[in-house]
Amino acid sequence: MINPFTGHEGTMKITQTGHPKSVVVVGGGPGGLEVAWVAAARGHKVTLLEKNNKLGGQFIPAAAPPGKHELARGIRYYIEMCKKYGVDIRLGIEANADQITILNPDIVILATGAVPIEAQIPNEGIPIVQAVDVLSGKVMLGQNILIVGGGLVGLETCEHVLSQNRRAAIVEMQDSVGKDIHPSIKYFISKSLAENHVEILTNTKVESFKMDGAICTNQSGHIKLSGFDMVLLALGAKSYNPLEKDLEGKVKSLHVIGDAVKPRSAVVAIEEGARLALGL
Repeated sequence: MINPFTGHEGTMKITQTGHPKSVVVVGGGPGGLEVAWVAAARGHKVTLLEKNNKLGGQFIPAAAPPGKHELARGIRYYIEMCKKYGVDIRLGIEANADQITILNPDIVILATGAVPIEAQIPNEGIPIVQAVDVLSGKVMLGQNILIVGGGLVGLETCEHVLSQNRRAAIVEMQDSVGKDIHPSIKYFISKSLAENHVEILTNTKVESFKMDGAICTNQSGHIKLSGFDMVLLALGAKSYNPLEKDLEGKVKSLHVIGDAVKPRSAVVAIEEGARLALGL
C-alpha cells in the first residue's frame, strides 16, 4: 500500500533491524502513526498510546472542509499499516510518565501534537468555540458565525460553515487573509467565499466579545459587529508536549517529533516520523 501523502512504501527502503527494541509512541496523529508502523515494519516491538478513542489526530478535522475528504484515506492507510505490522494500539489512554516507564521501553517517541491557541479577550457571554472542535464534530454550530483568524484553518472552516447553510464573517489582524496558503489553493477558497458573500475584515483587531458579536478596532476606529450567535477561533496552534520533562532521565532514549516540537504541516511530521523510524 502506498502512503497517499509521501508516496511510500515505494520510495522508502525499509530494512530489518538487527537489534529489535521495545518502542512506545505517544500520540496517534500522522507523525506518531508514521513512526509507529515504520518502526514495526523494521522489526521493533511498538506500542502506540492515544488519548482519544480514535486515531488520526489533526487529519480528522482537516478532512472535514469541502474538498478535503480524501484526507480520510490517510487515516485508513495508517490503521491498515499498523495492523499489518503488529503495532499494539491502545486508545483512550492519556499517557503519563508512570504508565510509560512501567512498560520499560528502550525508546519513547513523543508525538503529542499541538493545541489551539486561546483568545485572551474579554467576553460578555457569546459562545466561543475552536475551529478544530467544529471540524471534529465536537460542538454544534450556531446560525451566524464570527470567525476570528483568516489563515488556512479559518478559511477552510468558513467553507465548512457555509456548507452547513450557516452565515459567516471573518476578522483578521493582518492586511490580508490566507497568507499561509499556496496561491492556487487560496484562489479557489477566496472565490468560494466571495460567491457566498462572506464579509472579510482585515487589519482588524477584536477588543471584546459581546452577546451578539464583537467590538473591534481598525484604521477607521472602533466598529461593532453584531448579529452573531457564536464565535469560532482559528488563531493557530501551539506545541503540546507535557511529557518530555517528566520522562527525562527515566527512559533509555527519548525523542520528540512533529507538532510537539513546533506546529508545522502534517507532511513535515510524517517525514520526521519516517526518518526517525528508519534510524532506530
